[in-house]
Amino acid sequence: MNAIQLIIELKSSLLVASTHYGDENSRISLEYIPGSTIKGAVIHQFVKQDTFTDQDIYSKDATFRKYFFDDQVIFLNAYPYNSTFFDHPRAIPVPLSWQTEKQNLEEQNNEREVFDYAYDDDADLNQAKTEPRKFFWQVPERISDEPIRYPLISPKMISTVHNMSVHPHIKKPDSSTVFRYDVIAPKQVFCSYILFKDEALLKSIEPLVPTGSVFLGGSRSARYGHTHITKVEVKNWEEFESQGDDSDDDVVITLLSDMILKDSSGEPSFDFSLALKKHLNLTSKPKPVRAFIKTGIAGGFNRKWGLPIIQDPVILKGSCFVYHKNEFSDLNTLKSDTQWGLGERISDGFGRIGINLVGNASFETYIPSIEASETAPVSSESEYLIKQFIEKTIQKRIDQKLLSYLAEVESTNPPENTQLNKIRILAKQAVRSPLDENLEISRFFEANMKELAFLQFDRRFLVIRHEKYTWRAWIIKMIKDADGFAQLGFQKQDYQVLGESYTPDQAKKAEVAYRIIEAVADKVIKEKR
Repeated sequence: MNAIQLIIELKSSLLVASTHYGDENSRISLEYIPGSTIKGAVIHQFVKQDTFTDQDIYSKDATFRKYFFDDQVIFLNAYPYNSTFFDHPRAIPVPLSWQTEKQNLEEQNNEREVFDYAYDDDADLNQAKTEPRKFFWQVPERISDEPIRYPLISPKMISTVHNMSVHPHIKKPDSSTVFRYDVIAPKQVFCSYILFKDEALLKSIEPLVPTGSVFLGGSRSARYGHTHITKVEVKNWEEFESQGDDSDDDVVITLLSDMILKDSSGEPSFDFSLALKKHLNLTSKPKPVRAFIKTGIAGGFNRKWGLPIIQDPVILKGSCFVYHKNEFSDLNTLKSDTQWGLGERISDGFGRIGINLVGNASFETYIPSIEASETAPVSSESEYLIKQFIEKTIQKRIDQKLLSYLAEVESTNPPENTQLNKIRILAKQAVRSPLDENLEISRFFEANMKELAFLQFDRRFLVIRHEKYTWRAWIIKMIKDADGFAQLGFQKQDYQVLGESYTPDQAKKAEVAYRIIEAVADKVIKEKR
């Protein structure tokens, strides 16, 4: 099948909240990036380039529905990525049937033997425990006569704590709140694929897939979710490769993502065999020989509404079902008929299926090394201090140049202080999340302003460094250019610190631009008092 490969490098921690029921002030992220999150980023690009004025029309527009809701385009979950495994660089979920000795876990033995109970549930284990690592790469390795080895990994998670206080320097129980996030750590790389049932759709959607610096997930105002995305078009892509041979009596079906099933009345269901019967048009419901199932809840969040979406009971990824081979006509047909997924919300990456992923009752495992090109090494303490010093030095230079900039700002008949204060507040909000496309300041002059207020910005002037602008033209220019360093007159030598060259990213450039707007408004307000 034709696909677009997305390689997603985390520049900062990523929060894609799961539906856990813990403390109301805590959030636990999923250990992967859902397909719905990636689809949301593509929808955002579609909305930006489209000419619709009424966004409600999207639900009725045939093109929009074909792109995003008719299961013609499928956005797969992003799982850990390793470029050294060329054939299958994207990891897939570890089956729940994989068991290991409890002693191996206690001793933290990463190169441990794993037994697949889907093939042999009589393995001689003293204390069997489910393999805790979450993902593996389907690249079996055999060295001479040694047993087969598979690389396994779990994404690195970290805990962060935030304090929100009414008074920043005063911490009291009645005025302070502590938030804790368990998030995916930065400096990791994930891989997703966008699948297309029609190659023409690939050509239409490919330009909409964002690349470069992209923010994903929640808490973006706290600088979570900063990623760098690279896309590559892939021909004849396959998500997995079936192992084993024709002499095997059993077929092992593993869920490669969560699956949402509904019965004939539309109620949630966990009857995978019945869903398989209906999907494949079988004459009878296949009976599983063994099954390893875990259920849960899948939800989501709509950023436009600012509300969570409906939660669905799901069969969790990694769940396994073992059937006799004679339940199906042949394996190739089974694989072909399930290649696009099964169940609800297929376009969001739900319902992915793998068939005979391993084919061995036991094998060795290990944790692969990560290349420096994929994941940057952890900075030493001295490197961290140098980085902090460079950032503080640049910040001091920004402050100094901003003071010089303000000294050259003149406004003899500015807008009223109430209007300027509104601009100052909106600019301050934008500083916290400078790359958010939905910033209110960006729509300030389009939000049905009263004519009197509009004219205050459109007919009154300010002079900055001997150049005359209307207030409206200057603010729009600052937002559009989004480069505060250029506005402040930074030269090449201003970026040099300790022999290192500081390169601001787009978020920092936009942040400084909004700081300039805030500072100019604040200066004029004070001068009018």
